[in-house]
Amino acid sequence: KYIEYSEKVRKIFLSYTELVEPFGIDEAWIDVTDLRFSHGSAENIAYEIKERVKRELSLTLSIGVSFSKVFAKMGSDYKKPDAVTVIDRQNYKELLYPMPVDSLIFVGNKTRDALKKINIKTIGDLAETPRSELISLFGKAGSNLYDIAAGISDDEVKSYYEREEVKS
Repeated sequence: KYIEYSEKVRKIFLSYTELVEPFGIDEAWIDVTDLRFSHGSAENIAYEIKERVKRELSLTLSIGVSFSKVFAKMGSDYKKPDAVTVIDRQNYKELLYPMPVDSLIFVGNKTRDALKKINIKTIGDLAETPRSELISLFGKAGSNLYDIAAGISDDEVKSYYEREEVKS
């Protein structure tokens, strides 16, 4: 049932755009940039999708709207259930910087513990740490961590039809 409904939700997403990148079985990133002229703001589109899923499938969604995939994911986790959270360039520092550093996806226990040793406890601490220091500690991953925390990651949403096959 879970897989069946996940596929039904994904079909609704795909009725808006092919820029739907699955993230696990029940989450996806959707790039609605090209829909803003026909459907209004990204926030309006998120509400439209959320209400359509509720009407057609009797399911609730929590949706994060952001300029960054990671921040959109964090927005979807910010308020549950049945909510839309906008994390934009004006509010991301206020909303996210006080949060624990391991609230970021890709920051697991080992990375959190290594960051804690150099007094990085929040997302804000991470964003304010010089990139060079993070690179010296974590290599290329340090640069990626900096970009994600600072909101400058340029990772684009991939087309649903060009996604890699799941190997596990």
